Amino acid sequence: MLDTFVSDLGNKPLDMRRLLPYSPLCRTLMNKTDEVNEQ
Repeated sequence: MLDTFVSDLGNKPLDMRRLLPYSPLCRTLMNKTDEVNEQ
């Protein structure tokens, strides 16, 4: 389930940032997603 959620973040990173800009959990997930994208 978490993998699917992270995949959704990868598909819609701007949407997630717009919807949950102050969420620590979202920020952590986005950081992990960015790290994966950079590799």
